[in-house]
Amino acid sequence: MHSPLIRVAKMRDNDPIIDLSLRAWRPVFESYKTVWGRPLYDRFYPDWTATQASDVANAINAHPTWVATVDETIVGFVNVTFNDQTLTGEIYMIAVDPGHQRRGLGSRLTRHALSEMRLRGMTLAIVSTGGDPGHGPARATYERSGFAPFPQMLYSMLLPTNSDEQAEMPGDATADRIGLGVEVPAEGNSAQGWRLERIDYSVIEESTYRSIRRVLTAAFEDDEDDEDDEESLHDFSDFDHWFVVVEDNEVIAVTGLLIRQILVGGKLIAVAGIGGVATDARHRSHRHASRLVDAAVRFAGELDLPFVLLQCVSNLVPFYTDRGWQEVPESLLCRQSDGQTYSSSELPMVISLGSTTWPPGLIDMNGLPW
Repeated sequence: MHSPLIRVAKMRDNDPIIDLSLRAWRPVFESYKTVWGRPLYDRFYPDWTATQASDVANAINAHPTWVATVDETIVGFVNVTFNDQTLTGEIYMIAVDPGHQRRGLGSRLTRHALSEMRLRGMTLAIVSTGGDPGHGPARATYERSGFAPFPQMLYSMLLPTNSDEQAEMPGDATADRIGLGVEVPAEGNSAQGWRLERIDYSVIEESTYRSIRRVLTAAFEDDEDDEDDEESLHDFSDFDHWFVVVEDNEVIAVTGLLIRQILVGGKLIAVAGIGGVATDARHRSHRHASRLVDAAVRFAGELDLPFVLLQCVSNLVPFYTDRGWQEVPESLLCRQSDGQTYSSSELPMVISLGSTTWPPGLIDMNGLPW
């Protein structure tokens, strides 16, 4: 097999470029589905292949494009825009065929795009990409090429329709609705009368969420009637996923998991955050907390995230170290809803999901604590 050659794209290359982009970006859209949850994902991408094919076709017809070929087969492409007024070049699209990834071809296409920008007198190069796990390789390529990241978050939510509001009838019992919103059972033990489930926050039922809050309130506030509990929620992040143990249609133990980019030593890394680990007092000593935490860690591994991070009070450190977690001897900064930054008194603990070692440096949660 010969080394890849980079040349200007021709009209006959359009279809191969589009086909390549669909193969290359399939994992990215799978990542979107996981991060957003199915309802939001379907709202944005009811048919991602049709949307993506149209976007790529429009881009290669509107902007200069270069392709990388091996034995005359297109194995990668880069599409670039040039703004002569601001002297800014932008890598608008770039992709490498899955069979040729992890060989430095993405970096070669990036360098070629930068060279074309310099030839045209551009003085600034920009590129944008996603912060989700599916875009992790792209972010690494750009940073190796010298691009400096700028953290930005996109928030989205589905608004209820009139039919949704009418369906939320008063008096619905939690026992009747607890299963709604559950996607995939992670573990079960029907012989003992309980089951472990994962619930996507984007489709969680209000009654189910209230049951989760009941367990958390009892565990952390020691007062189920605390009227200020809802106020305190503003100072904590919502979780993307809840892992719950259900017995007799009642939530008896919970753990939350979210996905976020945080700063460690000033550099962005993607982590899964675990928090809200709580068990109803009547059901403690049954190892439900262990099962939930382990299930959340397994799920984070399925998302190809490198680390899981949590904040821990000192008396619970042995519980986590027994499960492979490690203490991090660094300060941990959090935000509050009023924008103020503070240093958390709780201990950061991490577990690595691969061969990567947790980096040194101050930990900035880059948002509310969890």
